[in-house]
Amino acid sequence: MTKSFDRFAPYVGRALGLSDDALEQACRPATEAEIQGILTLRRSVLPEMWWDDARFVRWRYFSGSDERRETPYWVFVKEGAVLAACGLEPVTLVVDGKAMPAVRTLDIMVRPDLDGLGLGAFMNLVLFKHFPIALVTGSNERSHNLLTRMFHHTADLRFWK
Repeated sequence: MTKSFDRFAPYVGRALGLSDDALEQACRPATEAEIQGILTLRRSVLPEMWWDDARFVRWRYFSGSDERRETPYWVFVKEGAVLAACGLEPVTLVVDGKAMPAVRTLDIMVRPDLDGLGLGAFMNLVLFKHFPIALVTGSNERSHNLLTRMFHHTADLRFWK
């Protein structure tokens, strides 16, 4: 993975006019002070929301115990603007009887005018550096191509326990 990151990051940095150091520093956990920028990004990606997104974002990503808020939402910020973001949910996987910490990625979004620059892939690579096990449990038409290139497909679940 590090090899992929090291090879891919310079392309994204050039596309966004950022040095290697500035590029990696731009992708980080969000603060509550950035909620307005997050909401602006989300409205640019999903302009016809029927729900109260401000309330949802505060509840889903910025409330709860300190443990839950430790890694709730990651952003990519350039010059104070949130260009991309991804929500995370801490989960525990049990593999061969051993509990393993992981995150489930939710709502990865890139500002529409920046589609095709590799920012979504870059954010995933940064998250992989911080969270060795990341899960995606759904996709949409826009994200499916990226996810099939970056994640391993597991067995489809057609039943619930």
